Amino acid sequence: MEITKKTKDRLRKLYLHDGEIKKIICDYDQHMIIIPISFIMKNNDKKFIELILDNVYYFDISMYEPWGEGIYISDIMINDDSLISSRFEGRECIDNDCFEFIIILNSGDKIRIITSKVTYNEKY
Repeated sequence: MEITKKTKDRLRKLYLHDGEIKKIICDYDQHMIIIPISFIMKNNDKKFIELILDNVYYFDISMYEPWGEGIYISDIMINDDSLISSRFEGRECIDNDCFEFIIILNSGDKIRIITSKVTYNEKY
């Protein structure tokens, strides 16, 4: 499944709450972020997915754990406010296609990524 600024309503279909994030892969040269996420299912099996964020213009993560330790997803959201584009004047993607994808962890830390596309892939 792909999420873009035009299809941001698809975010509601993603249930990522309590997904575990242990690492984040940043491919600076390709402007790509990959976030592997694992879930423990009711029968103790694990389910794996990955989020692939393409055309990344900005990536920021806090790691000071204001609510205590935690690597589990508490919430996800999209901000497509027009102020995002004002940070990157003259850049091609920002004006029309980009949005801010935000993951809030149960530690209170936030992962903020300005991108034009998020791809959700299930892995078994």
